[in-house]
Amino acid sequence: MSLPTSAVPTPATGRVPFLDNAKAQLIALVVFTHLFELVLRYEQPAQSFYQLILLFHMPAFVFVTGHLSRPDAFSPKGRHSIAVLVWAFLIANSLNHLWSVVMEKTPLSIVHIITEPYFALWFLQAMILWRVLLVVFALGTSRRAALLSIAAAAIVAAASGYLLVDGTTFSLSRTFFFLPFYVAGWRARQQGWKLPRSWWTRALAVAAFAAVFAALFWGRAISHNELLYGRLTYAQIGHLSATSGVMRVALYVVSAVLIAAFLQLVPRTRLVYTALGATTLSVYVWHAFGIRLIRFYDQREFFAGSLGAIVLTTVVALVVFGAGPVASVTARLLTGRRA
Repeated sequence: MSLPTSAVPTPATGRVPFLDNAKAQLIALVVFTHLFELVLRYEQPAQSFYQLILLFHMPAFVFVTGHLSRPDAFSPKGRHSIAVLVWAFLIANSLNHLWSVVMEKTPLSIVHIITEPYFALWFLQAMILWRVLLVVFALGTSRRAALLSIAAAAIVAAASGYLLVDGTTFSLSRTFFFLPFYVAGWRARQQGWKLPRSWWTRALAVAAFAAVFAALFWGRAISHNELLYGRLTYAQIGHLSATSGVMRVALYVVSAVLIAAFLQLVPRTRLVYTALGATTLSVYVWHAFGIRLIRFYDQREFFAGSLGAIVLTTVVALVVFGAGPVASVTARLLTGRRA
């Protein structure tokens, strides 16, 4: 599930086109699915298509994020990196909370800004906790230590669903739900794990996506989307049983296969959309606010029954939020760096 051998940085920028292509494609899927679910009516084949994307797009995003991370949360550089993430989260969530106060007349709450991320902003909060947890899950350098750390993360993630807490507070449920993919991403880089890449591996990748879609469509393999969101505990989604943790681990296996399949299909060379890989933060933050505006002004009808409208809006969001002045200003505001 790691990078292909030819995934080397571009001399002029120091960035890896393969990674930027993967990030660009994944952020496009994030925007697409958030628009798609606005009008999703749980009808087939839309439901199975939606679940197929859920099974791999955020796990893959977290995997790539882990791949680019370092287990140095308590070093000066690590503390600075975490401080940047905290700043980015607080600014983005404060803007959303301010909207709630002004437009929706909700009471101002500093506690709410810190503990309850709005919509997609859970990812920023989870990144902070992942960076800290990686210090523990990155212990050991052997292959055995790497495999054990991934297994331990999966066990912790499965067990976390049994916690008697509100899973949305501090994004705890999602933080633990996606933790194995973050740890796996880091370990893949540390160990230098490679997968062969040729025409037949790409053919297998396409077959994997087709097989999972068939299982979802004809087998009704997943009864509840909340099982894939990871935002709530088992009890909160009404799936609390002795086998809930086992079911979660089984879903992780499917997601791991799809992540590997996705990475097989990601182009290695620089393309017209590659630059979006450097501005995913801007797209992530502002598209979340855009979804909020669509919901507030009840503009779902624009997307109802029109895949073309969803795709077009996704492209517009990527261009507007991921290129030009918006991306540049956002990078300055949230990270202090240029996009």
